[in-house]
Amino acid sequence: MKKYLILSSIIAMTGCPSVQLSAQQKKDADLYAEVKAAMDEYDFDTATDLLEKEIARLQKRRKPTEEAEQLLTEVQRYAGKLEATERVVFVDSVVVDKDKLLSQYPLSGESGSLYAYSTYFQKPDTVGCVVFKNQLGNHVIFAQPDKEGRQMLWQQEMVGTDWTSPARISGLDEEGETLTMGYPYMLSDGTTLYYAAVGEDGLGGYDIYMTRYDVDSQSFLTPENIGMPFNSPANDYMYAVDEYNNLGWFATDRNQPEGKVCVYTFIPNPTRRLYSMEEMDSREIGRRARITSIRDTWTEPQVVKQAQSVLASLSSTNKQTVRKGDFEFVLSDARTCVLEADFKNPEARQQLKWWLENRQSLTQTESRLSALRDEYAAADADRKNQLAPQIRLLEGKLVQTLADLHTTEKNIRRLELGQE
Repeated sequence: MKKYLILSSIIAMTGCPSVQLSAQQKKDADLYAEVKAAMDEYDFDTATDLLEKEIARLQKRRKPTEEAEQLLTEVQRYAGKLEATERVVFVDSVVVDKDKLLSQYPLSGESGSLYAYSTYFQKPDTVGCVVFKNQLGNHVIFAQPDKEGRQMLWQQEMVGTDWTSPARISGLDEEGETLTMGYPYMLSDGTTLYYAAVGEDGLGGYDIYMTRYDVDSQSFLTPENIGMPFNSPANDYMYAVDEYNNLGWFATDRNQPEGKVCVYTFIPNPTRRLYSMEEMDSREIGRRARITSIRDTWTEPQVVKQAQSVLASLSSTNKQTVRKGDFEFVLSDARTCVLEADFKNPEARQQLKWWLENRQSLTQTESRLSALRDEYAAADADRKNQLAPQIRLLEGKLVQTLADLHTTEKNIRRLELGQE
């Protein structure tokens, strides 16, 4: 965060009793305080005007302009990011302790799972790394230090019944640049990867990036900073999308006290939509980029209401855990299992976990499909055109999940009964 390093070093002098400032130094500190205040409000026009006048003043007096010019470059870069602010509908927000972050991500089974590194690997973790596991349970992505101590992204694949050794994901760090990476999430297509990184081209702290895996080159493409409103001068991270329920989440510590984060729920756009500088002035776009009010984004109340209903359903389901005796799995006429411990075969137990998760996911899909069909019946023509693809997608998913559950049931019986 270059801008704050420059500004803070100048402004801090005014509060240091051991430093005697001249009248001009006090004026300079006041000026940079104004610039900082304007930048904090995303009022880059005012910040630019102040800095351009300061540079002209310094040039006139043959004084060094390097700091002011460097800061002006940063302001102009921020202004460019502001012009590319995505038009996003935010459904909800909640402030939680950072160590409880993942409790606010009620992803459906079709969208993979998120785990704390220490929980998943049963290893100490002092920086709060996150592990992503895909919906099939055969691919994990996580952050951990490399030999040089840089926190990078790694992945493992399940081959047969064994996991491969961790392999570092290459191509994400720019040449010669030291990055800190973490908080991975991959879409169900198996190629689109979101993660957070601290880098030179970021807005400050962790920024969220997106990249895609290129099958031809067998490598990830150059990552892109996803910009505002998701990224800010603060730490922004843990971007995840539930494609089947059309909801997304990301976390930020902007405007939060130490140890707290705000998790925003939003509706993902099928394609990126930007605010228009012709329709909205830069100050209002700045408000949207800073997410000063999620209600400002509620331009379609019915869509927001439906999304809130889905979120409530997901959150309620996510709180329910499988208790002892909560399931019945009929192995044969003479044997029914109600506990994971009832299964002797390790692979059968592993497939049972998938079966339980996806049986729960099936219930979610049925509930979501029913709600969409009800909405479709009462909708106008335009809304029906929007809902139809979602309904078809869920219907196809329902059929596939039922078939997969049936196949898995047969495999579990074959594996377990083969032990007897």
